[in-house]
Amino acid sequence: MVAIKATMRLGFLVVKDDAFAAFKNGVPTLGELTVESVAGTTGNTVITVSPKPIGGHKLVYKAAASTAPSVAYDDDLSKWTEFNNGDEITATNGHKITVAEVTADGKARKSGSADVVSGE
Repeated sequence: MVAIKATMRLGFLVVKDDAFAAFKNGVPTLGELTVESVAGTTGNTVITVSPKPIGGHKLVYKAAASTAPSVAYDDDLSKWTEFNNGDEITATNGHKITVAEVTADGKARKSGSADVVSGE
């Protein structure tokens, strides 16, 4: 006589919609970030971003004088400057800044832009 004992464990995990890339016609599309720049100390701005990055992702930025840098899904932004949400960074008043949420290896997943407001 042979006896077999089998056990099974079931569980569930709530996953936010932000954890998935948006697909349009089968092609992933870049998500959107809301970026805000407020005056910090002289020559600096405080950048806040929403929504917050999902686990394992980080925020990077790049500024330009007249046109906000553009980003496409999966662009390699590993050379952009990393920062934490709410950090004060050095940027010129009136310039354009683009912030992107990237994967651990620097691939773009979301982005947004704002006009820089720096302290004077």
